[in-house]
Amino acid sequence: MQGLPYVLYNVGMSLDGKIALETYTPSFSSPQDWQEVHQLRASVDAIMVGIRTVLRDDPALTVRHVPPPLVPPAKVVVDSQARMPLGAKVLQGSAKCFVATTSSASLANIQKLQRASAQVIVCGESWVDLPRLLKILHSDWNIHKILLEGGGTLAYSMLCHRLVHEIRVAISPVIVGSRGGIALAEGKIVPSLEQAIQLQLIEHYPLGDVFILRYKVKYS
Repeated sequence: MQGLPYVLYNVGMSLDGKIALETYTPSFSSPQDWQEVHQLRASVDAIMVGIRTVLRDDPALTVRHVPPPLVPPAKVVVDSQARMPLGAKVLQGSAKCFVATTSSASLANIQKLQRASAQVIVCGESWVDLPRLLKILHSDWNIHKILLEGGGTLAYSMLCHRLVHEIRVAISPVIVGSRGGIALAEGKIVPSLEQAIQLQLIEHYPLGDVFILRYKVKYS
């Protein structure tokens, strides 16, 4: 992963492992955790999400609750078909917004996003080439640290491409029991634990009503 940004995947989830439900994302957090998350946002160069997160939750991806940095973190949206609504909150404000898309996306959609001041990066044919995207962000835009905030499918792809260095999980004391919920990492099930992505616990601590686990991702 030399020459690529350092990526921290931050996620809140229920005790039964759901980070979101089908139609919305509950707040699996506490006021103390929220403040710490915004401190993390203030410490990185960019905050990254997938298009499903934008369509479902319309996040602003801004720094609040703590003193803002001199330069607000950029926003990176992985959107293979460039279908992000022009009214999305990520397009508002002074921070740069990068939309990573593919050559199969509608040219009209790309041009609309560009007119809305988005910096469109085309990398990949049908799916966004994630290693190439991170290399472009690092080399062309001086982005050295990224806070990945979802969703589960993007997180799994980033992990499979060996692009995530660290995972921070806030576990909320609730059980949602939704069969259609979204897990921390959404992808194919490995045939054996030997082929699973391995983690090393760095630290753990309570933070209000939630419990924080921080892991280093181990790649063989």
